[in-house]
Order: sequence, then structure tokens, then C-alpha cells
Amino acid sequence: MSTTVVLTINRADNELIALLNGIIVYDKKTDGNPSLNDVVNLTNLVTSGDNILTLLGINWGDEADYAGTLTVDANTTTWGASYKNTANGLAWSDVIHIHVS
Repeated sequence: MSTTVVLTINRADNELIALLNGIIVYDKKTDGNPSLNDVVNLTNLVTSGDNILTLLGINWGDEADYAGTLTVDANTTTWGASYKNTANGLAWSDVIHIHVS
């Protein structure tokens, strides 16, 4: 398997959790919406066939901001959401399917 898979996180206000096939591969809590450049290499964690990347944006009130990219070989997918005012708890989620030959 020679597929390269890289998750990049640029915003995670207040918390972003990433799960690959149900296993947490990233969990970061932030305050004040700082710019991030967190890179998680998922190459050795993906399996042949279908893989599921689940992104969960947790907010503790007020603004929520989540942004980043997923790069599979030369193909980059941008993901994210931004909200002016949200309740505490799960504010956003996304599921990205990754197929590895």
C-alpha cells in the first residue's frame, strides 16, 4: 500500500476530535481560536479498502470554528465550519470516506 494520507488542522475552537475507523487519532482543546498547523500522518493507520474519518467539533459556548484539510496522495479536501454562536456540546461533525487500494 503506497497511499499517503495526511490530516491538517488549522482551527479547532474549542475542541476538535478526529477518529479514524472509530479510533481517536487527534483531540485538541483550544481557547481564543488560535491559528494551528497541526499535522497528523494517517498513512500507517489506514487499511486497504474503505476507511472512515469522523470529525467532531465541540464547543463550550459562543463562537465555534473548525478548519483543515485531508490530503490523500495528491488530492486535498478542505473541511470545516464556523458559527457565531452555539450552545455547549457538539457543534459540528463531518464524515470523510477514504478508499485505499
